[in-house]
Amino acid sequence: MQLVRACQQIDAELGRACISRPLARPNPNARFAPFRISPTPFQVTASQATELEQLGELLRDFYHAMDELYWLSKKGDVPRFISQSLDAGKPAWLIELAQAEAFRGQIPIILRPDLLLTAAGWRATELDSVPGSMGLLAFFEHVYADWRLLGDGQTQNALAKALATLSGPEGQAAIIVSEECSGYRPETAWLSRQWRDRGLCIPTLAPEQLQVDSEHVRWQGERLQLIYRFFELFDLDNIPNAKDILYLGAQGKIMITPPPKPHLEEKMWFAFLHHPELQAAWEELLGSETLAYLQQLIPATWLLSRDPQAFAGGPCGSLAGLKRTSRRQRPYILKPSGFSALAWGGHGFSRGKDYTTSRWGQTLEEYLLQDGTRPYIIQEYQPSEPQVVLHYDSSSEDITEFTGKLRLCPYYFLHEDEVTLSGALATLVPLSKPIIHGMTEAVMVPTAIQQ
Repeated sequence: MQLVRACQQIDAELGRACISRPLARPNPNARFAPFRISPTPFQVTASQATELEQLGELLRDFYHAMDELYWLSKKGDVPRFISQSLDAGKPAWLIELAQAEAFRGQIPIILRPDLLLTAAGWRATELDSVPGSMGLLAFFEHVYADWRLLGDGQTQNALAKALATLSGPEGQAAIIVSEECSGYRPETAWLSRQWRDRGLCIPTLAPEQLQVDSEHVRWQGERLQLIYRFFELFDLDNIPNAKDILYLGAQGKIMITPPPKPHLEEKMWFAFLHHPELQAAWEELLGSETLAYLQQLIPATWLLSRDPQAFAGGPCGSLAGLKRTSRRQRPYILKPSGFSALAWGGHGFSRGKDYTTSRWGQTLEEYLLQDGTRPYIIQEYQPSEPQVVLHYDSSSEDITEFTGKLRLCPYYFLHEDEVTLSGALATLVPLSKPIIHGMTEAVMVPTAIQQ
C-alpha cells in the first residue's frame, strides 16, 4: 500500500502544480497525469551514469563541428552537398540571417539526445535543439527527491544558470512558447513560478505578450536582453513578431537561444557523420577518439537523395537495390530530417518492415521527390533491451508491471562552454508500441543511479 499511496501522491502533486498538458488524452489510472505513474525512477548502473555524464562534452563538440562543417561546405572547402542539403526547403532570408556575425559560433544551450538502451549499449537516434519536458523533469526531481538522482536532480537550477550566463546578472530573460509548442507551456510556467518563489524573474510568455519595435523587445514595458526560443523555425509564419525578433537578434540588439540556425536542427547530420567522403573532415574537427565514439553511439544513417555523392555508402549499394528489398531485408526507419511539422514527436516516423515491397518502393520515390524541399533520412532500426516497468493500476488499486522499451533523454546545459548533466527523463512503453513517446500507456519518470 505504501507504493500505491506514493503513486497517488505523485498524481495529486501533478494536479497541484497544474503541469499536465491540457490537450493530452486522459489516463484511466490517474486523475491528472496523462501517462502512467511509477513509484520508482528508472535506474542506471554507476558505469552507465558515468558514460552519460561524459557524453555531454562530446555532444557539445559535435555541435561545434557541425556548425563549422556547414560553413566549410558553404565556402567549398568540403563537399557542397552538405550545405545544399541542409539549406533545402528553407527560406532564403532565414539561411542568410543564420550567417549573422551575432550568431557566429553559437550552439544551443540545452543539448538533449534521444537514447535507446540496446544489447550493445546506448544508441542515440536523435538530437533535439529545441527540447521539451525540462519542466516535467524538474518537477519529477522534486517529487522523487529521496532517490539518488542522475545529475543530482539539478534541472531547475541548471536551466536558470544557463540563461543567466547569457543574459548577464542584471539582464532580463524570458521563455517564449509558441502555440505550436503550447503543450509544453504548463510545465515551463511551473518552472517560472519556482524561480519567482526564489526571487528570480524568468517568465514564460506567449509571443503576443511582447512589444517589439526597431530597437527592442519589451515585456510589460521592461526591455528583454535574452529570449529562450521555445518555437520551431519552420513555424515562424504563425508566430507574431517572430521574424522581427530574429532580425533584432541578428543585429545584436537581443540575444536569442537556441540560435536561429536551421542547419543545426537537421537529423541528416547523423548521415553526414557516417558518410565515407567526410571522415577526414570529421577527424580533423573532432579527433579520432571522439569520432569513433560518436560513430558507435549514432546508428548508421543515410540521406535519402538522388545525388550519388550524397547517397554514397547507402544501404544495398543503390536506391534501386534499396527499393527491391523484402521486409526482412529492411531493418530501417524513415524520418523527415527537419524543418517540418512532421519532424518531431514521431509524426513522420515509419518502419521499413511495415511496407509491402511495392508500397516501400513507392514511398521511397515519394520521399525522393521531396528531397529539395523536405529531405528524409533512413536509419538502421535499433532493437531495445526489454525493461520491466512498475506502475499504478487503478482498476486493481495496486502496483502492476509490464515489459517495455526505454527512451532516455538526458539534459545537458551549457554555461559558457562548460557542460552540466542535470538529469534524465525516462519514457517506457510496451514492447508492442513502434514509437516511444509520452502516450497514456507510457511510464514517465526521472532517472536514478542504482545503490
